[in-house]
Amino acid sequence: MNDGIYFGFTPYYFAAICSDLNALPISRAVAASAAFPGAFSSVTLKNYAESCDYQPPLWMTEAIERRDTTSCAFHAASHLFTYLDSKKKAYIHLVDGGVSDNLALRAPMKVITARGGLRGTLQDFGLRGIRRVAFIIVNAERQKRFRLMVTRSVDSC
Repeated sequence: MNDGIYFGFTPYYFAAICSDLNALPISRAVAASAAFPGAFSSVTLKNYAESCDYQPPLWMTEAIERRDTTSCAFHAASHLFTYLDSKKKAYIHLVDGGVSDNLALRAPMKVITARGGLRGTLQDFGLRGIRRVAFIIVNAERQKRFRLMVTRSVDSC
């Protein structure tokens, strides 16, 4: 919330903050997803980084060492590295990702790009032999209420 950096409810992020994703109720992820600033309060996680033997994955350290600031891998790695200092980031305040990524595709695309493509990403997750992947996007917007623009009271619509 404070720095606008993505935090995923994935083993990668929870390992980095030395926390156990499986110990967290799914309701916390749902609450974070719905925590639109101003309407709902953020979800706060304690950062326990440096209290375990976390070792960043090879792709992260390589991306940081290459320092190619045009690389998606570099940006994904540098964002994740910000969580490794629990003194600077003792708490992580999470809000609805729709504020910056309404379709929720930015994070998966960053992971895929950082790992060198979809095939490598799937293999890293132990998935082999997959030939096709589909992203299904649904527009949940209702029909626009144009009457709002010509009426004085919102209640009349």
